[in-house]
Amino acid sequence: MGAEASFLISPSMKMKKSNSQKKGLQTQAPPSSNRPQDKLVEILLVFAKQHFRNPERVCRSSVKFTKKLLWEPLLPHSDPEVDRMALECFQALLCFTGDSPCLTNMEVPLVHSILQMCRESCKQRELQQEVYCQILKQMTYNRSSNRDSSFRCWQLLYIMAAYCPCFDPLLSTVQQYLKTVVRCGSNTLVVLARACYQQMRRSSSIGGRIYYPSPMEIKALQVGKGLRWIFVNLPGAQRQSLKVHMGTTVGDVTQKLCERLGVTQKEHMEEYGITWGESSERLQSPMRSSLYILDLLQDLEKQKTTTASLWFYRTSWAEALVLENKLSVDMQYQQVLRLYETGQLLMRREHEPISQAELASRLAALKHRASGACHPPNRCELRDSIPTDMWSAYDEDYWTRKVLLYFNQLLEKGCSATQAKKMFLDIASSFPLFGTTLLLLANTQPPEARMQPRETKTCTTGMDGQANWACLPEAVLIHIYSLLHLPDKYCMSLSCKAWSRVFRSPAMWQNVLVRVEGGSIRPWIMMLSHYGNFIESVRILLNGENSKKIVSIIEHLAHLRRSKLQSLALVGEDPGSYFNALQESLQILFDVGPATSVGFTEVDFRQLSGRLEDRALISLAMNNPSLEKLQIANKQPSIQLQPRSLRKILDSCRRLSHLSVWSSSLSEDAVQGFLQEHRAPLQLLEIHYGGSTTGFISNHLWKKLKEKFPNLMVRLCFTKDMDVDSILDILQPDTSVVSLDICSRSGLDLVFSYVAQHYHRTIKSLIVRGLETPEMARAVLVLQKSCRQLQQITYHSTT
Repeated sequence: MGAEASFLISPSMKMKKSNSQKKGLQTQAPPSSNRPQDKLVEILLVFAKQHFRNPERVCRSSVKFTKKLLWEPLLPHSDPEVDRMALECFQALLCFTGDSPCLTNMEVPLVHSILQMCRESCKQRELQQEVYCQILKQMTYNRSSNRDSSFRCWQLLYIMAAYCPCFDPLLSTVQQYLKTVVRCGSNTLVVLARACYQQMRRSSSIGGRIYYPSPMEIKALQVGKGLRWIFVNLPGAQRQSLKVHMGTTVGDVTQKLCERLGVTQKEHMEEYGITWGESSERLQSPMRSSLYILDLLQDLEKQKTTTASLWFYRTSWAEALVLENKLSVDMQYQQVLRLYETGQLLMRREHEPISQAELASRLAALKHRASGACHPPNRCELRDSIPTDMWSAYDEDYWTRKVLLYFNQLLEKGCSATQAKKMFLDIASSFPLFGTTLLLLANTQPPEARMQPRETKTCTTGMDGQANWACLPEAVLIHIYSLLHLPDKYCMSLSCKAWSRVFRSPAMWQNVLVRVEGGSIRPWIMMLSHYGNFIESVRILLNGENSKKIVSIIEHLAHLRRSKLQSLALVGEDPGSYFNALQESLQILFDVGPATSVGFTEVDFRQLSGRLEDRALISLAMNNPSLEKLQIANKQPSIQLQPRSLRKILDSCRRLSHLSVWSSSLSEDAVQGFLQEHRAPLQLLEIHYGGSTTGFISNHLWKKLKEKFPNLMVRLCFTKDMDVDSILDILQPDTSVVSLDICSRSGLDLVFSYVAQHYHRTIKSLIVRGLETPEMARAVLVLQKSCRQLQQITYHSTT
């Protein structure tokens, strides 16, 4: 492959060719028989005297370059039609090399016509050998006035070698010819001869290419740039770039990628393969190694599979794992991880005395560390890391305790992400089903049986034909319960045993909406005492009448034993005189901390009206380091958290990835807290501006955030009327804005132009409040054309 690569990418061939002509290396006959060209003539003469049409008339000029058309083919043929086609091929050869007049830009049709005649003729082998002889004749002692003639002959020989195999006795003659060039020729000719020799050997063993070369391939060959880049995906969203040429096969690409993995032994290489697919979830079967890569790409283009891409992966696992470098570890880890997550690497009793739960906990800790995380896994990450069939065997506290124990041990030992992947592979490779593939079996019933209506068990009927509602599925009953007030839920549970059993189930109380509209709060207190330990997410509705009752309910939530509460949302207007009491009860709730659970992971006050003091939010952060989402950009009067308090929250909550605040809570120092080491990546930052430019963030800091968090989404909301100059001062070029809410009476066209220029790659939603002007309408059209990700534009006209 190395010689071919040099041949294909060498941009100076034509210059070297012209220099050799100036020196007389090819335009003048050598004075002695020791010259390379004389040796080539002698090689061709031996073949010509044995196989040309008229051996008795063969002389040295019979195998040398000529500008004239042949009056008869070089080789004898059994069919006059082959004779005619042979002369047409020679005429096309002269036109391609520039030794015969021809229309411009006819190189591609000429090459295609030669290949078509050679491959579709009834005597294709005879015609192919004829064309080979014609090309060799034109390359030998080439005295053309066109300095590209010899170079074009070598190009055509290379193309013929890729598409039409050469057979004995001509094959041995051509190989001897090329070896002589390699041994005695100039540097440029050596590279050309080696490329043709290797391609000829390849086509003789595996056959030629299927599809004719594309115009791009031929044009590239003419300028000495026959290489093109391709990208091959590896498991784990990795992508490798390689250079391929006309003769590169799937096996060549597989070998190259295996070398990058550190896999050098042949038996190990055979366990890797390449396929194509529209995504990693829909891959085709591995392709044979003899398939040409450019044939595959042309086939995909003909099928119009524009989203298809090449994938390299391990197809079997008989040989031991090769973990020579980081790329090899990452690739095999991602493949094994997928098999583990889909349940194809089942654990068995053979792993005693280490239990399956212990192994699952170790693998969960290793998986989390392998992702590069230094913070403990949150609840969602923990659940995703444990196999589904094992998660229900123990409660969440058990898994949290076990995984955190192993995870802390990994951090204490200084285990890196790559080392964690190696340890994961070591454990997984010991599973009894490692290296096997589990397949889903289709329905084996006969067609007539599958046509029968299936029996439904969701509802049965009684003697009178009425539905038996007691047999409704649990999920349906839980949804019905969610539509009722608490007293009505209790009444519904008294209808039958099945409904009562669902009422007492943990799934019924995982998500609770607290809505007190009148009467006593005794039902809520009883509910909390019986089922409060099941609550994971609570949403509380506030109004002026129920504020006192809500305060009591929050206090009862704070005093629950073994609480699993993780998500809290408050919705409603300012409770007035009860707001201080509400704030005190919230601080009590926050002060409890995660004694037996992971603590709060999400707090949402966006729909709450009122000013919470900083101490309540700092208490939340200090006692709940697992906090992931803090959304306090609420309605007026708003929560005006001080920047120094926000910095304390960021220092304590290293998992915080979603933040929604008013601009008054921001400062350069506060935002610097997101750039600290060993914290979860920032995913969403929502900033509300209430008519002032406080909380200005410089473009330099935005650029740092963008570099560290490439997936960061920023939402900017200008909720009050602001002048355009102030808005443009706040907007920075390197802000990853996905949503923009603007309110301004004039100059919105300037804002649109700025958005189209700097946010055209990220902006998805735009909400506008202002006066409609012709300038703004034109700016909106430009915005729609340039912002390809834009999904929504909402306009509210103001007077």
